Amino acid sequence: MLFQERDGMSDMPSYSREQVLLQRAPSSSELNARHADRQQSYRVSPRQHLAAETLQLVERTAPVMVYGTLVIFCSAGFVNLNSYLMQKGMFPFAVPLVMLQASFTTCMCAMLLIFRPKLFPSLTDPEHKVYLDSKFLLRRIAPVAVFFTAQLALSNVAYNYASVAFLQMIKESNLVTVYVMSVILGFEILKFRQVSLILTLVLATLATIKGELQFEVMGLGLQGACCLCECTKLVVQGLLLSGSGKKLDALSYVLLISPLCLFFLLVLVAVHVTFVPLPMVELPQWSDVMNCKYLIAIN
Repeated sequence: MLFQERDGMSDMPSYSREQVLLQRAPSSSELNARHADRQQSYRVSPRQHLAAETLQLVERTAPVMVYGTLVIFCSAGFVNLNSYLMQKGMFPFAVPLVMLQASFTTCMCAMLLIFRPKLFPSLTDPEHKVYLDSKFLLRRIAPVAVFFTAQLALSNVAYNYASVAFLQMIKESNLVTVYVMSVILGFEILKFRQVSLILTLVLATLATIKGELQFEVMGLGLQGACCLCECTKLVVQGLLLSGSGKKLDALSYVLLISPLCLFFLLVLVAVHVTFVPLPMVELPQWSDVMNCKYLIAIN
């Protein structure tokens, strides 16, 4: 049978090596045609390229816009609710209100740390973990907590002396104050473009001011002290979150700051009760808490 197959193969026409290669290899015109088809398939029109770039830009900016909008709405609601609670007959107790807020923030961050530790890379991730020694806590975390506590308490007390619109207008000066402090401390470089933008914002803000109908020096002083504390906190906070050396992510920062704020407020209340009565530290009765329990819970 093997010999029969060989005899059959011997009857097939024989080709030389050059003839076989010529039959298999495409001509130059075919190669050019294939190359042109391939380039045509890869070629993208300018309109398609613009659409792809626009889609990428939307994908990058959409989360930022959504989160930014949520922050604006939450901040506006928080400010107005604080102002409403601080009215007489409601819950005009600045320090206890901040204590409740700090307690809630601490508990929520602790729960997130237990159930979602990946959200705290500065505390759980070995590659980004920050060693929390006493030097780091005392020199970098504690000052921020002190200024943050003072800012929250002073801002709540200021609602008793001025309107929300007036206080927020004063708070707009934080932009200038933070930039000046950053330049003085060497965190920012003095540039003409940034200075011109800040001056433009200041002039635009001054153009909208027509005068406060119920102006009080106490309200202005309290909000000024609040702004100074907030600006100092923001400068140090920027160093903690994005500066050189040890960097904290946002949630780890909140988890470390909130318990310290609560601790400092408890010390302030202890001094008020035990040693010297402080005018701004007024403690509520249980009936005051129950009368506004739903608004306090929302706050």
